[in-house]
This record gives sequence, C-alpha cells and structure tokens, in this order.
Amino acid sequence: EAWETAARLMLECSKLPYWQRVDGSVLEVRFGQAKLELHPGKPLRELNEEEFRTWSVGKLRKTLKLLKAHQELPALEKEDLVQALLQAVQEGALVEDEEEMGDPLVRFSRQFSHQLANISEAWPVLGRLGPICNARAAGMVLRMQLDQMSGMAEQQKVNIKANAEAHQAAMIAEQTEGWRSTLGEVHQQFLRDM
Repeated sequence: EAWETAARLMLECSKLPYWQRVDGSVLEVRFGQAKLELHPGKPLRELNEEEFRTWSVGKLRKTLKLLKAHQELPALEKEDLVQALLQAVQEGALVEDEEEMGDPLVRFSRQFSHQLANISEAWPVLGRLGPICNARAAGMVLRMQLDQMSGMAEQQKVNIKANAEAHQAAMIAEQTEGWRSTLGEVHQQFLRDM
C-alpha cells in the first residue's frame, strides 16, 4: 500500500583504515580515508576475492560479460576469471551480485555507495561525513586508552595497597619485637631490684 512504512536506508562508516605507532609512552594513531556505505539496515556483502572464489564459473562469466571487462576467451580457468573480475573492480567497475539484484534497496545501496565520491561533489555535506567518522574513531581510541590506563591504575592500586599492608605488618612486627625485648629487660631489672 501507499501508506506502508517507508524503507529506511542507513549511511554508516563501514571501514576506517588506521596505523598506530608507539614511541615510548606516546601512542600515535593516524587514520586513513573513511569508507562510507549505504545499506538497508544490514551491511552489504563484501564483494572481494574471497567472495568471488565461492562463485561458480558460470556466474563469474555472466558477471564479467555484464561488465564487458572480459572478452570471451576459450576455456579460461576459474582463477583467471576471478583475477579478471578483481582487475575490473580495481579499475572502478561496479560489481553486483545477481542474488542482490532482486532487492531494489540493496541494489540502490550498492550503486549509491559505489558512486558516493561523485555524489559528494554535488552534495558536499556527504563528503563531510568522512571526517566525522575519523573524529568518532579518535574518540574511541581515546576511550580505549583511558580504559586501559584505568585498568592499569586499578592494578597498581591493588599492588600498592598489598605492598603497604605487608610493609605495615613488617613494621608492626619489628616494633612489637623491639618493645618485647625492651619490656623484657625492664622486667628483669625490676625483678633484680626487688
């Protein structure tokens, strides 16, 4: 019906490459370009080499034919088809899985995600989402560092408390022994004087 609940699409940061380096007590984290992805509530399947290897030879040929990235060669091995498909993807081709073609939201999401760089030129507000992802990731790194430091501080606090209690017990024992020997000498002196 026309009054049904509208479909919802989510634009989220699906990948954010980062590099970290520790120099003494300093942690340096650098973030790469965020990869934004539009999806209908469930992240899109990653169409990569691992996924392509699960496809049948017929499916690989059909996909390459749709991309026009592969001239029909006689008796290519599956590995050659996978490599040709990977090369087409690296050259910027949009690969769609025939299982996804039946769902218009998934198909739109994949096409939108693929064209996001071009769309961001027309709508700069979409391009600003990448730095927001970076800021969120930086906040998460700081939160992890804070949690790690809090955990270490808590462990150090337990260790210091245990050491303090052991030191206190040793001092009490040493003073008790000193007082006992002093009181013993006083007692002996008192008995002699009597």
